[in-house]
Amino acid sequence: MPAGREMDALVAERVMGCKPEPWLDFHGYKSYRCTCLLSYPHNSQTGPMADLDLKSYSNDIAAAWDVVEKLTTEKQFWFGLRFHNDDEFQLSSHIWEATFQDFGRGFGETAPLAVCRAALKTVMK
Repeated sequence: MPAGREMDALVAERVMGCKPEPWLDFHGYKSYRCTCLLSYPHNSQTGPMADLDLKSYSNDIAAAWDVVEKLTTEKQFWFGLRFHNDDEFQLSSHIWEATFQDFGRGFGETAPLAVCRAALKTVMK
């Protein structure tokens, strides 16, 4: 699954324990918002407009780090993040690898994408 709002909603639901709800953003694009009752902890903003948009877990490293903290704190999993250059795997591009314990490995063009893929594999086993 590529990075984007669909992956963000899946990570929010399966990893973060949120119940994302689809909605149309200000530009008319499909997006997701958090419907949790605890001060909207999975949204990208805080304050009175906090229910606007779900965090971009698959594109934003700060949001992806929330995923890392959730699994390493609550599940006591160790986490590893590694950057592979193209010489190592003879790839046409660079690639990131994220690992949670021995349960999930994810690869991606960006670190947040690799984290999300690894987290989903970890919780969906």
